[in-house]
Amino acid sequence: MDIRLNLVYRKLMKYTKTNQMRFLLLCIASLLLVDCSARNAQSETMATTPVKPEPIKTSSRVVYAAINRSLPALNDALAARENVNATDNYGRTAIMYAAIYGDMDMIKRLIKAKADLALRDKEDKTAVIHAHMEGHHEAMTYLHKVGKKAYGYWTITKPLPMLGDRTYIGGLYFSHPDGKGVLTTKQAIYKAEFKLYELHGLAEIEYASGSKFVGMYKNNKRNGKGTYTSSQGSYSGDFKDDKYHGKGVETFPDGIKYQGIYKNGERHGPGVYTTPDGRIDIVEYVDGKRK
Repeated sequence: MDIRLNLVYRKLMKYTKTNQMRFLLLCIASLLLVDCSARNAQSETMATTPVKPEPIKTSSRVVYAAINRSLPALNDALAARENVNATDNYGRTAIMYAAIYGDMDMIKRLIKAKADLALRDKEDKTAVIHAHMEGHHEAMTYLHKVGKKAYGYWTITKPLPMLGDRTYIGGLYFSHPDGKGVLTTKQAIYKAEFKLYELHGLAEIEYASGSKFVGMYKNNKRNGKGTYTSSQGSYSGDFKDDKYHGKGVETFPDGIKYQGIYKNGERHGPGVYTTPDGRIDIVEYVDGKRK
C-alpha cells in the first residue's frame, strides 16, 4: 500500500467515528492517490523500465488492516463481522500478510477468529509457507503447530534458484523438493519423485556425460528395478544402495549380453553370456571373479 494512503488510513482511524465512514473515506482517498500517481507518471520521460508487480487491490477491511499491521483496525473489522478469509487480487488473506510480517499478535487474533490456514494464494502458498519464505521462524513454527502438515506442501511452476547452480520446478515441502519435480544442475537433469530433497520413487536422470538412468530410488540411492545406459553399454535389473544387486542383464557395445546374479555390484553366482550370432556360454562368478 502507498505510504501516503497508510498515513491517511491512520488519521481516519483516529478522527472518524464510524467504521462505515472510515472505509468510505479510505476508498475515496485510494482513488485520489491512484489518479495523482497516474498523472505524475504521464509527465515523466518515457523509458524502458522493469515490469512492476500489480498493485494490491482489495475491498476487505480485514485485509487492509493486516497490510497496515493495525491490530485496532483488525479488531474493528472483525467486530463488524467482516469475512476473516477475504482475499486481495493476489489471493492473499489477512493471515497470509500477518505471516509475511511475522506479526504474532495479529496471527493469534486471526487464528482466534477462525482464519483458514488451508487457503492458498495464486502462487499456491499458505500462510505457514509465507512465514517460512520470509524467515519468520516463530510465526512458521506456531502456524505449523496449529495447522496441518499438508499446509507446508505447495507447487512452484517457475524455476526456483537453489544452492549453487541448481534450479527446481515442482512439488515442495516448505523450500525442500518433495513430490514430483524437475531438478536441473550442471551435472544432470533429474525428472523424479523427491522426499525432502532426496530422490525417493521413480526417477529419470539424464547426465551431462550422456549417460541415463531410469528406475527406482529410495533414500537418495538406487533401490529396486532400474536401467542404466552409458557409452560402455547398459544394465537393466535390480539395484540395492546404488549397486547392482539381484537379477540383471548387461548389454555391451559389441552386442554381447550377460544375464545373471549380482551381489554388492559384482557378478556373483550363475550367469549366461550370449553373443549376437547366438552362441551361449554358461559361467559362474564369485565376488566378481569367474570360476
